[in-house]
Amino acid sequence: MLANPQIFFQTLVVTCIASLFTIYLSFRRRGAPGAIYLTILMVAILIWVLGFILELYAGTLQLKFLGLQIQYILGISFASSLWLLSAINFVSGGKHPTRNEFILLSAIPAATMILMITTNLHHLFYYNFRIVSISSYKFLFKDEGPWFYVHIAYSYAALAIGTILLLVHLKKSKNIYRAQTAYILIGVLLPWIASIAYVAGMKSFMPLDFTPTSFTFSVALIGWANYRHGLFEIIPAARDVVVESMRNGVLILDGMKRIVDFNPAALRIFKKDIIPGTHINDLLKDFNLTYEDLKKNHDSKKEVHLNEDIFDLLIAEVFRGQTATGGEILNFFNITGIKKNEKALSELNATKDKFFSIIAHDLKNPFYGIMGLSEILASEEDVDSDEIKIISKEIKELATNTYRMLENLLDWSRSQTGILEYLPQDIDLNEILEENLSHLNRFAALKKIKIISGIENNLIAFADKNMINTIFRNLISNAVKFTPAEGTIRIQNEPAPDSIVISIADNGVGMNEKTLEQIFRIDKTVNSVGTAGEKGTGLGLLLCKEFIEKNGGKIWVESKPGIGTTFYFSLTPGKP
Repeated sequence: MLANPQIFFQTLVVTCIASLFTIYLSFRRRGAPGAIYLTILMVAILIWVLGFILELYAGTLQLKFLGLQIQYILGISFASSLWLLSAINFVSGGKHPTRNEFILLSAIPAATMILMITTNLHHLFYYNFRIVSISSYKFLFKDEGPWFYVHIAYSYAALAIGTILLLVHLKKSKNIYRAQTAYILIGVLLPWIASIAYVAGMKSFMPLDFTPTSFTFSVALIGWANYRHGLFEIIPAARDVVVESMRNGVLILDGMKRIVDFNPAALRIFKKDIIPGTHINDLLKDFNLTYEDLKKNHDSKKEVHLNEDIFDLLIAEVFRGQTATGGEILNFFNITGIKKNEKALSELNATKDKFFSIIAHDLKNPFYGIMGLSEILASEEDVDSDEIKIISKEIKELATNTYRMLENLLDWSRSQTGILEYLPQDIDLNEILEENLSHLNRFAALKKIKIISGIENNLIAFADKNMINTIFRNLISNAVKFTPAEGTIRIQNEPAPDSIVISIADNGVGMNEKTLEQIFRIDKTVNSVGTAGEKGTGLGLLLCKEFIEKNGGKIWVESKPGIGTTFYFSLTPGKP
């Protein structure tokens, strides 16, 4: 027995009104995942229902055929692809298909619409139209062409894929999102169940298509979901968009400190798979940390080191209403770059302070000595020749030390500003050492210090010649400064497999552990005086370290107070 035509007509009108209302609600939330495609789907359904009303209640074959054509203009043709697009958009957190993907999904629906409108010309979709009276209805019967079955296969395949996507999403969704997915799933499945039943029995047990009327229940269900559960509200629906795309690592713990949720950034931070239900300590043990370590002395923010990265950790309690659940949200902000910038800024400030300190004190003070001694020579008439020699010697020492200091200062300044060019080439270390010793032996002779060179002949390094000159000059000058009279300085190359290692050893005053820790640091001032009262700035060693590292090598030192000091530095071998 078929439904009463009047009641059935009223049901279809109610479907149209409900569709309009649902279109309005969904369009208002069109920015949420899935909403825009579901809105267009509801428009297609509305076109479908209006065309169906004309087909079912029109009195002539021409009008009934027109109603059938209207149903396929953006209605039946595109409904299944819009359902699939809506499902993809919803489960992916709002991602839209590419242009090529959109064309691929729309190709068959577009062909279906065109072939249906022109079916009288080719009979590929429907043919042999006729009116058949059953009970109080006059049905439009037709025979199906080959494209009708292509359309049915595509439509049900798209329906199945979209449904499977939602089912998978439903399975792994958090409780707050399951209701949303379930309402969409049930709401859209009802019409498709009716459609399958109609296609199977349209010429036998079910000539009346209940698919449009089943949409009454669908739109009512989706409308209720909009009202009751905020189906397309941005806060619940965009959870994946917000949390999943965060650069900060997020871990959510329950009251027993088990991990119940996390985002992709957390996987990148911890560099391992995180299994829901794992205790937080099992995740932290690879970093020699525990949950208690994270909470210790934790106020609003705590600095945490995970391997080579540094993070600001924020821990927030999870509340339900006014009641704490015992759960917590751990938010890891990567501040490694900030810390590196802070270190660089600190070094820059230390460099500036060192520069001004040298100019203000170390470079200025020797000139006071030179001017004072010069004034004695100029004003005292009874200065004998022996006193003149002593004063001249002191002036020469002050001038020489000041020149060296100025030379280092200029080299260092050019290095810091990037003006100093790095020009590596094959150089003979023996030749460079002999050039320096020709000048430095005279100063060593004043303290009767013996400099012994044991560097083998034809020792070739690949390095910048001017920088290596500066390195030898400073390290040997340092050794002379801190070696007592009649001491010994030995310069030789040490055995090394893949590099050249030079050592400069003295039997001078040596250094304690604290000094050893500070001599290569720009932010520390090491005050030291040579065995003959020589003063220095510490700039020479900083310059050596920078130049050696610029040439791909390393510098290190061994020293014991009262025994002596040995500086080592490595260089890249050149071609003999």
